[in-house]
Amino acid sequence: MAGSNTETRSAGQALTDKELMKVAETLGQEWEQAALHLGLKTKDLDDIKAVHRSVFMQKQKMLVLWTRRRPPGKATAEDLLRGLKDLEDLPVETRQLLSGSLLAASQEVKASYKVSPTETKGRTSGLILSSEQFKTEKLKDRDNIYKVNDTRTRMALLITNVHFDKEKDRDGAEKDEEDMHKLLISLGYNVEQHRDLSGTEMDEAVKRFSKDPRLAATDSVFVVIMSHGVKGAILGVHHCDGVPDQFPIDNIFKHLDSANCPKLLNKPKVIIIQACRGVDDGSAIVTDGPGSVPEKALVVQVDAAHPPHLADEVDADIEEDASHMVHKEKDMVSLLSCTADTVSYGHKSQGSFFIQHIVEIFNRHAHEDHIDELFRKALKRFEDEPPSADRRQMAVKDRCTLTRKLYLFPGL
Repeated sequence: MAGSNTETRSAGQALTDKELMKVAETLGQEWEQAALHLGLKTKDLDDIKAVHRSVFMQKQKMLVLWTRRRPPGKATAEDLLRGLKDLEDLPVETRQLLSGSLLAASQEVKASYKVSPTETKGRTSGLILSSEQFKTEKLKDRDNIYKVNDTRTRMALLITNVHFDKEKDRDGAEKDEEDMHKLLISLGYNVEQHRDLSGTEMDEAVKRFSKDPRLAATDSVFVVIMSHGVKGAILGVHHCDGVPDQFPIDNIFKHLDSANCPKLLNKPKVIIIQACRGVDDGSAIVTDGPGSVPEKALVVQVDAAHPPHLADEVDADIEEDASHMVHKEKDMVSLLSCTADTVSYGHKSQGSFFIQHIVEIFNRHAHEDHIDELFRKALKRFEDEPPSADRRQMAVKDRCTLTRKLYLFPGL
C-alpha cells in the first residue's frame, strides 16, 4: 500500500527466532505431541528437558531444533502449520498465528486475527472480545483508566509446581497451567512459563522477570504462581518437614515495586496465587436446631502443607530520591485462592476451583469489566458455588493499590 509503513511478510520466508518464540508462547501442554508430529524423537525431547527446566524454553528449543533439521527454504510458517495440521489438540492461537500474522503483518490480517468463542468452544481461549467502540468510550475517562497499548507487547509470568520430592503431587495442576496459559495468551500477554521450581528458583524467576527490558513496552503485567502453600509463602518442590523450601509472597511485591522495577512505574501489576494458606476448612456450621453433618463430597484438598505460619504483613513505606518522591508499592492487586489459614480445593482432573472460576469469569466478562469487577465476580462465584455441600472456600483480594480502573480490552 502506497505511503504505508506496514511491513508485508513473504509467505516463503523462514521463521526467525523471535517468531519461533511467539509460536512457543501459544503452545500449551500439547507441545510434546506437536514435536512428534514434526518428526522429532522422544530422545530429542529428553535431551532438551535435561538442559532447560523452563517449559517455555523447552518449547522454543524444540521449534529451533525443527528448523535446523529442515531442508533450506523449508522452515516457513506454512511448513510448520503443514506439519501440525493433523494434531487435533493444536491450539487455535497457534493455527491463527501461523496462518495469519506470521504470513502477513498488514493491518487487514491483524484485524482478522481474533479468536471467536464459536471457534474455541470448550477451550479457555474462547473469551468474548471487546469492541472498538467500547474501548474508545472508556478511554475518554483518562484520569480514571489505566493507559493501554495498541500492540501485543504485554508481559506475564506463569509458574506452576506440579511434582514434589516429599509433598504430594498436585493433581489437576497441568490443567490449571494449560487453562491459565491460554487465557493470558488470548488476552495479549507474552507468557514466560516455568514449572517445578524451588523457593529460591521462584524468587530468581520473579526477580529476573522484573529486570526484563521488554517491561518498558508493556502496559501491564500478570504474575501467576500455582503450588502448595502456607500462610505468607509458596512452597518449592523440595519442601519437607524440617527442611523448608519456601518463597515468601511478599517478595513478589518487593521485586515489582517502584524501587526494584522502575519500568513498571504507574503500570498495573496483577498477581494471582493458587495455593493454600493454612490447613483449616473455610466453613462453619450454622443451624437453628439439631442436624447431621453432610457426607464428604468428592473434592480434593490440592495445596495444603503443615509448616509454621509466616508473617504476612504489608509494608506501607514510600521511596524518596534526590529528584522526586514516588510510592514504593502502588498499582498492584493480588487475588489469592483462599482466606488466611484455610485450604484450596479442586478436582483431580479439572483443576482447582479457583482457576476454573477465574478463567470462566474472564472469558465471559473481560470484554466489558475492569479487573476489580472481574475479581468481585470470581469471589461471588465461590459464594454461589462452593466446592461441596459441606466445604467452603473463599478467594480474597489483597494488597490492592490500584488507583485507576484496569480494562484488558481482549482482542484489541
